[in-house]
Amino acid sequence: MMPMRQLLGADECGGTFENAECESVVYIRAIFAVSGMVGCLFIMGMIFLHRTYYNFGQRLIFSLTLAAFLDAIPYFAGHIGNGQLCSFMGFLMVWFDWAVLAWVCCITHKLGVNILYQRETKLIDLNGCCGRNPVLLLLVRLVGQDAVEREVPYHFICWFCTLIIAVIPIGFDAYGPSGPWCWIQSTHTYSTEFQFGIWYIPLFIIIFVLFVANGYIYTRVRNHNKQFQGTYSPELEAEKGFLLAQVSPLKLYPVVFLVLQIPPLINRVQNAVNPNKEVFTLFILHVICSCIFGACIAGIYALNTDKGVWDQCTRSGIARALRMRKSNKYSAGEFPASPMGPLTSDMDDIDEVEDDSASVL
Repeated sequence: MMPMRQLLGADECGGTFENAECESVVYIRAIFAVSGMVGCLFIMGMIFLHRTYYNFGQRLIFSLTLAAFLDAIPYFAGHIGNGQLCSFMGFLMVWFDWAVLAWVCCITHKLGVNILYQRETKLIDLNGCCGRNPVLLLLVRLVGQDAVEREVPYHFICWFCTLIIAVIPIGFDAYGPSGPWCWIQSTHTYSTEFQFGIWYIPLFIIIFVLFVANGYIYTRVRNHNKQFQGTYSPELEAEKGFLLAQVSPLKLYPVVFLVLQIPPLINRVQNAVNPNKEVFTLFILHVICSCIFGACIAGIYALNTDKGVWDQCTRSGIARALRMRKSNKYSAGEFPASPMGPLTSDMDDIDEVEDDSASVL
């Protein structure tokens, strides 16, 4: 019978591990990669079913989830030989690793902007010189002015800019087998330079910035919550409503990503310091934390989902939602909104909160 590590596309783990340890790594990698993909499918299915993609925050979560799902594919595929397919999987891993990191940065940026200005802000001003750009005008026709002003820069950074980063090692034939999966190949002449230059050094810097930014966000949110404990004030209530709708549901996603990056960073530093003596426990934690992000954000999404939405997740409720989607009809009373915001396309509730907050400022 074919060993499981060969059946799953990983004929070796690399390093100094025994066959039994290597096979354990392959099992763990496959299980947690599948759990991550299932978690991502759950989030995307919930957003699609209940039409919460009309909310900007939910669309950010959907994009992050899509990147995490695509990132789990090369992790599940593992070490699949030394040919072009392995190089392609290594390319996908670098691209989607960066895409996940970029979307975490974008969510953190949105949280910071919302905390600072207490309202939604535009990233592109189409009323200025940018409004004459033919590409932007075409995008306005396709997705609408609001989406172009608020979201297109995020998508450009998270998909196109990260693609450019992933293309760089191709010119040096740097992709190939790297431990239990395909990445920057460990036998390449400049493997350490590429691994740290393409991923780990930028990751160190970005993680430090994210820790500082998220610490600032949590401090501001905590200070705002203390203000809400006094006497009733319409201005404070409007501010509280905005924070609940736009900040609270998003704040855990960057934190979970940062926590999951700690074991891989420790393992890579240990490998760089003592490459001939790998620590199996750190290696296992590296594999788990690299594959489980989708399952973790699915848990966050489930905790942030309103109880009324869960009440509709029955067989009859799901069938009714699909029929309503097919007939393009929707009743907000039948499918309550999650804390992320309304399910209607005009987003009246969020606009009211933003107008109140803007008038206060």
